[in-house]
Amino acid sequence: MPTDALEKLKQILIPIAIGLTIASCGGGGGGGGEAESNYPGYVEFQVERDSLDSGDLTDITATVTDINRDGVFLKFHYPSSLAYRTGSAIMHSGDEDSWTTTTPFDAASIGADKYLVFRVSRPPEDQTNRVSIGFTLRAVAGDPSAYVEVELDNNDPSLPDNLEFNDSYPQFSSDDRWNISIAGTPAATPTPGATGSETPAATATPSN
Repeated sequence: MPTDALEKLKQILIPIAIGLTIASCGGGGGGGGEAESNYPGYVEFQVERDSLDSGDLTDITATVTDINRDGVFLKFHYPSSLAYRTGSAIMHSGDEDSWTTTTPFDAASIGADKYLVFRVSRPPEDQTNRVSIGFTLRAVAGDPSAYVEVELDNNDPSLPDNLEFNDSYPQFSSDDRWNISIAGTPAATPTPGATGSETPAATATPSN
């Protein structure tokens, strides 16, 4: 082949080869939609009311999308000035028509720190990959610096449940935080081992 023709062919093939290499190495960068097992997904949450008086209720709603095939753990962290209303948790999964009641995987108290953990499974393949969890917290003491934090964590099917979340070692790393101000008398020293939960009144159902 003449030298000038060979050079023209190189000019055509080299950019193509570079492009293919980039595609094969970097094509997974936006792979959220594939819901791979090492990728927990996305979580967004909101607090109905963030300015409370002691005794007031506020609803917490979190929505998880792009859940991986092994499922995830949705963890919440808040101080002892807030208490989970036992029985208030509800869930909406995939394309279901309505919310249903659900039960936390764990409700733990470690000193002044409270944790609420939900195990979230991926919806069926033919449904929207989205699950929402809602529950109610009650302000039980004055606290101008209260908060609710959320973390989305992978479920490792090779680990026993007590290693996924351990009351003695929660391994919580906040993905998002919502500050709450509570007017009233500050909390007394928390009782060791208390769950920070209480018997519920009526629970409002979030709109879809």
